Amino acid sequence: MGIPICLYEQLTQRDLQRYDRCPAGTLAVLKAVWEGRRGVGFVPRVTVGAEWTFRWRFELQIRVLWPLGSLIEWEAVRSKDSSHWLFYKENGSQFVFYEERSEELTVLRDLEQYLEGSRIASVDCWDEKLVLGLDSGQLKVVTWKACDGIVQHVNTIFLGPGPIQKVFTGLLPRFVVSYSAHHGLLCSDTHSGVTFTLLRVPRGDLQVALEFPRLTAFNESQVWHSDDVLREPLQQLEVPLRPEEHLLSATPCDDKLLVLETDRRLLSLSGQHCQTIFHKTEAYCQVSCAYDQVVVAEQHLYGTTLTVYEYSPDQQRWISLGYSDIRAKYNITKVLRLALLSPRNNNRRSLAVLADDGSIQSFNIECS
Repeated sequence: MGIPICLYEQLTQRDLQRYDRCPAGTLAVLKAVWEGRRGVGFVPRVTVGAEWTFRWRFELQIRVLWPLGSLIEWEAVRSKDSSHWLFYKENGSQFVFYEERSEELTVLRDLEQYLEGSRIASVDCWDEKLVLGLDSGQLKVVTWKACDGIVQHVNTIFLGPGPIQKVFTGLLPRFVVSYSAHHGLLCSDTHSGVTFTLLRVPRGDLQVALEFPRLTAFNESQVWHSDDVLREPLQQLEVPLRPEEHLLSATPCDDKLLVLETDRRLLSLSGQHCQTIFHKTEAYCQVSCAYDQVVVAEQHLYGTTLTVYEYSPDQQRWISLGYSDIRAKYNITKVLRLALLSPRNNNRRSLAVLADDGSIQSFNIECS
């Protein structure tokens, strides 16, 4: 099922012609770059089954405090390759990288001056390249030094009016993929400065999850998804929501899995198959999804738990691998945010937690 025609009626002909379709030659280069990158950062799969329950454990590795105040009020985004956790203020006055590999915080200095009064709407990084999507319709491609956080060079690409809501840096240094509600899914060639349209996305009250080449658009009750925007358009998915149940977020995961969070449940879509991963309770809940894993933090009256779920392709279902009471073990009362992280070229995974005391606490996820 395609996108309802009524959503397209809000687009003018000028909107549709703002950027040309990506030509075949550029598209071939883009596909070649992606094919060379797509295996980077992916963790080899270990087939799991019910016998793995409670064989996984959390081990606290490090606790990091930000010395210049609290990160609690800052924006927080995990990089698309899952190697960094990015904390920032929208005006660019503060920007901090938490790298899983080094388990330390790095400050990016003097970024605000390059924003020229604009605000950060989206962000992603790859190695020492940072891309900012601004509310003014600009992309800022920032080259910086990890050793001291000094900005070395900033390249500006203007995409037109309206905020850049999503960016993807995994094709740098040649290409940047971005999403704008005004122009759809775009690809910018940093060598030529030319921008092309990869996929038309209808304008409307839609949120978007971009995990290139996967793209998901959704509102409170409907979902459209493409597993590969280089080869297929968005298609509407059937989501069996219950009465008065509303979608909150979408995360494209590994093996054509799409994880949906609602105000009542965490759901998984694979093809035409939908299943419930877990039901929410009255407890305060935070969720992080990556690859074939989901971690849920829940704050109960007498405990704060972390629970790991992993998808079993053999059984085609999600399996709970156990939980840990981190309040009892580590005195973590409340989890404000969490992020599953994995350094590139490394089969280790970790979970970074922003606790209510403002600290970042990193846990290894290990098989016992």
